Amino acid sequence: MSKSSKRSTERRQFWQMAIETHRESGLSVRRFCENEGLNSTLFYSWRKRLCQDNASPRPQTKASANVPEPAVPENSPRFIEVSMPAHAACVELVLCSGNTLKFHPAIDKKSLANICSVLGELKLC
Repeated sequence: MSKSSKRSTERRQFWQMAIETHRESGLSVRRFCENEGLNSTLFYSWRKRLCQDNASPRPQTKASANVPEPAVPENSPRFIEVSMPAHAACVELVLCSGNTLKFHPAIDKKSLANICSVLGELKLC
């Protein structure tokens, strides 16, 4: 591995860890960056980049090439099942745009579906 490639990997790992630590902190990005001595502009840039990288399609392997994707209507909200700890103060949804939405953990499915539908119409997720 070249020196620049290793440095790039280390930088990516650093920002992944910083972003995860921020999510768990419950602080605003500005306050978190101030506390950690980070540049908030770089934080937002890396969060957006990593979110886009995670959302990009992965190369197919031979095993997955023959498995058809399930049909999902274009306008339907897409959900990822998650389990919430009982003590969670809020549910945080980080969009690829870098915006963060926070919800009370007891939000009902219909409200969340409506929010996701609007976000989809606005091309925010």
